[in-house]
Amino acid sequence: MLPYLFLSSVKVVTTYRQEVDDNGNSLPDRLHNTPLFKENILIEGASLVCAMLANQINVVGEPSCILFRKKILRVLNLIYYVLGGMDINVQVWVMLG
Repeated sequence: MLPYLFLSSVKVVTTYRQEVDDNGNSLPDRLHNTPLFKENILIEGASLVCAMLANQINVVGEPSCILFRKKILRVLNLIYYVLGGMDINVQVWVMLG
């Protein structure tokens, strides 16, 4: 993930999320966390947003598993404030795309 952050055009970096049970055992992938690609790739934001909206699945993930630039944090805080503290995952990824 880290090499992508050195590219100035990259706004968000996400990763595969393996879910585990209470004992730390891996759970089978579900639709929302099935890897989209077999290798690391760059995806143009608007294309990813369109796919997410068309399939109604947040494949980017929640903010706790995403790397993004510090300047985007200001945008996240503003959106969170404007939306009154609602869950902002997909709304943010759409705006950044």
